[in-house]
Amino acid sequence: MNLDSWIEITQAVGGKPEMKDEIFSQQQVSDALELILTESSMCEAVHYCIHKKPGHGLLLNVLKRIRPYGAMKECFEIFHTDADYTNKKSAIQLLVELADRRVMGWVPELLAYDDFNIQVLAMNILDKLYEARLVTEDEIVPILKDAETHVNVGVRDAVKKIEYCIWEVLKSREFVNKLERE
Repeated sequence: MNLDSWIEITQAVGGKPEMKDEIFSQQQVSDALELILTESSMCEAVHYCIHKKPGHGLLLNVLKRIRPYGAMKECFEIFHTDADYTNKKSAIQLLVELADRRVMGWVPELLAYDDFNIQVLAMNILDKLYEARLVTEDEIVPILKDAETHVNVGVRDAVKKIEYCIWEVLKSREFVNKLERE
């Protein structure tokens, strides 16, 4: 690898190459890794994982660590284009593990898909994102409100669970704020 390409990579992830001790977010580091590893290798990794080939466990953990958007997009592409239901479902199961806030726009489509398992997986995405604090309450509440009357009982149950988690977090914040005022 040409080390001069680090200047381009730094700029591509929003950094300033001229700064010597710049601090980078986890997202910027993940984006840099994805640029180094290439989007095509991320797509290959997705297929390797959904087909559960030998060694896929380590690969899954690498993908979960860096959360590459190329891999997320490949999961969604498989969901859209693969005729095999098992592959579609496996791709969305993998997406649950890799997702970050960039997939929020896909959740309503997954909830509208005509399969109860996929719909519940869509809620699992929201649950994991909120649990990991990758999204805020304000970002997921509109989707939860729409899902409260969903035909799938599994979706409605997931809404209740996530709403309870939100309530717990807000109650904890309220308690901390009260202690800080005293």
